[in-house]
Amino acid sequence: MERRIRTSWLVRRRFRQAANAASIIGLALATVPIIVAVNQTGVAWQDPGFLTGAMGIAVIGAVAPRLAVHAVWRLIRWRNHEEWG
Repeated sequence: MERRIRTSWLVRRRFRQAANAASIIGLALATVPIIVAVNQTGVAWQDPGFLTGAMGIAVIGAVAPRLAVHAVWRLIRWRNHEEWG
């Protein structure tokens, strides 16, 4: 039984799709505390402190999962660099 060789571009494409999905899911999960805070406290969107905090949570929620997937990609690429040439 022959082993299928995974090429670099195929694995990279899958990691890009995973990074995009992780960013979308992270951003969706990051909006939950923002919506809860608006509904519970009744703060307006005009409050600069709230806007800054909400933007920070949204950016971290979108960027952190993507960076985690990229870190795993670098580990996989480093481990298989000889095979992929």
